[in-house]
Amino acid sequence: GIFIALLLTGCASLSEIKKERALEDATMIYERSIRWGDFATATRFQRREGAATQPAVMPRNVSVTSYQQINSRALADGNEVRMTVRIDYYNSDTFKVVTLTEEQTWKYDPDETAWYITTPLPAFR
Repeated sequence: GIFIALLLTGCASLSEIKKERALEDATMIYERSIRWGDFATATRFQRREGAATQPAVMPRNVSVTSYQQINSRALADGNEVRMTVRIDYYNSDTFKVVTLTEEQTWKYDPDETAWYITTPLPAFR
């Protein structure tokens, strides 16, 4: 996990541990939603102020075959995490597997004790 170094040194507070678990839960549900084409569930994690709302429908010609977190880094205050993910998907119109590398920004809302993603849904083409 992101705060694993803190956990290993014993310096992590209970609130930091809960925050890490909340992030792991949120990113896992988001990943599964994308993998299974459930954009409606994935959009529940989005907050994009000033941006147009995207349709919550996965393109019919797309089937996600792999979703892998490549790396992640927390900013100094621990309330923002930047992740790089690789998504492989099959496009049935072109009969090709396509790889999409996506930069995601996750932010923590202390009032709701929850994480949300500020980046758009993956742009499958």
